[in-house]
Amino acid sequence: MTIAISLLGFSEENLRFLLEGDKLARELNDNRGIIIFSGIIGIFYTYQGKSIQGMKYVKKAFKEARKLNDLELMARAAFNLCVSS
Repeated sequence: MTIAISLLGFSEENLRFLLEGDKLARELNDNRGIIIFSGIIGIFYTYQGKSIQGMKYVKKAFKEARKLNDLELMARAAFNLCVSS
């Protein structure tokens, strides 16, 4: 999904959809969805030059993936941490 968003130029419209997806994932208690959306939102903010805000989302995604002990999500979040720093 990150590739698709970068091809679209990380517009504010994209952020609106990402935040809505994050909200829905939270309402459904979809932990994987929350982690994925948090990571992508973090990358979005990083590409917008808001690296501190982006890092908050990416760190949150990594912490949550660790709680679930989900190696796939941890790897994705770790990559996002590298990109965001």
